[in-house]
Amino acid sequence: MDNNRQKQLTIGYDESFKILMAGYFGKFAKVITDYEIIDLPKRVDVLVIEVNEPIAPYVKVLTYFKRYNIVEFKSEKDRFNIRDDLYRLGIYISGVLLKEPEANVKNTTFTLVSSIRPEKFLKQYKAKLIRQGLYVIENISLIPVYVVVAEDLELIFEKEISILKEFTSKKDRREYLQSLLTKSEGTADNDNLLRIASILYSLEISKIIKQEGLMNTLERNFKKAIKELGYDQEFLKIGQEQGMQQGMQQGMQQGMQQGYIEGVEKIARNCLMRGFSIDDIAQLTGLTKVRIKKLKSLTGN
Repeated sequence: MDNNRQKQLTIGYDESFKILMAGYFGKFAKVITDYEIIDLPKRVDVLVIEVNEPIAPYVKVLTYFKRYNIVEFKSEKDRFNIRDDLYRLGIYISGVLLKEPEANVKNTTFTLVSSIRPEKFLKQYKAKLIRQGLYVIENISLIPVYVVVAEDLELIFEKEISILKEFTSKKDRREYLQSLLTKSEGTADNDNLLRIASILYSLEISKIIKQEGLMNTLERNFKKAIKELGYDQEFLKIGQEQGMQQGMQQGMQQGMQQGYIEGVEKIARNCLMRGFSIDDIAQLTGLTKVRIKKLKSLTGN
């Protein structure tokens, strides 16, 4: 197994968060991950530096972002500790203000993104609710501290919310994953979300895929993809009369155009990239497991 594949399989919450944030914000801002705080062995998960244009048009929750924006992430398995993390928070903010010549208390923000709500922290420092899932704490440090609670955010796939929601807790993660799996738009951003989710939540995704209702949705999306590829007429006619699996088998036996088979294999490859299991792909496409394994080896997934 090569080093990149090994790294992908062992990727954790913090690294996943940085990858997705850098991928999104890197389109319109400079992003530095693992930002070194002066000479101390302290690092910030993400530092987003806004370049020439306002950041507001690209965000829905993080609309308060200014030029220098420090983002610290706390996953469900790494909960916020008031004593230790509050101390680090001060180091992070002071370190950036000292290191960046143009950074000051007016153009710098600090955001704590937490998978679950840090109840004691919010209560003890009298956090103010700005909008659903977003709080601000004044007078706790040199600059206000914003707190984004992933599990409190509304479930929508818009702008940076889809990334923040990727790290929600078990409480509503199942609903998020189910919505992510059934989205028909195959954009690069959605593919990245699915790719990371398949690594972090592989067991949960497998259980969701096996649900009858979701399988029906996946079948509908598959038929839609076949139609968009232009291989639908005879396939759908046979499929409607005799069922998807039977229809595919009979269609291939009757010598349907080679493009049809190529289209099915293309969808199988896309499913592999999205983390679907070989069994699920076989059920959706009618391809043999041997053929799917072959496609898997050719694509390197």
